[in-house]
Amino acid sequence: MDNQNIYLRKITPETESVMLDILTSDIIKQTYMLPDFACREDAIPLFQKLITLSADPQRYVRGIYLEQAPIGFMNNVEITNGSIELGYVIHPGFHGKGYMTRALKLAITELFSLGYREVIT
Repeated sequence: MDNQNIYLRKITPETESVMLDILTSDIIKQTYMLPDFACREDAIPLFQKLITLSADPQRYVRGIYLEQAPIGFMNNVEITNGSIELGYVIHPGFHGKGYMTRALKLAITELFSLGYREVIT
């Protein structure tokens, strides 16, 4: 595993290119429920919704960054009675390197500090 740092931050407009790569990836669609976009431009409204949701304090939507570069995102799927379920994706070029494990550890720590008693991934 390398020594680069993983960070969880809001999703910003500057991440559009990488996020559209993720949202339109055939590899990602195998494990994460996404619409079949005819082209990258069709995924822009979903990307813009992710930006909005990541700014909403009632939601848990975070971009996953390797140092300053976006490589994925995670989002709440369901929140009930102190429990939160997360969905997550990472750009296929970063699979198998331990980055998602590190991102989930950060998220779980943050979510417990926010009062959640259970985190489901």
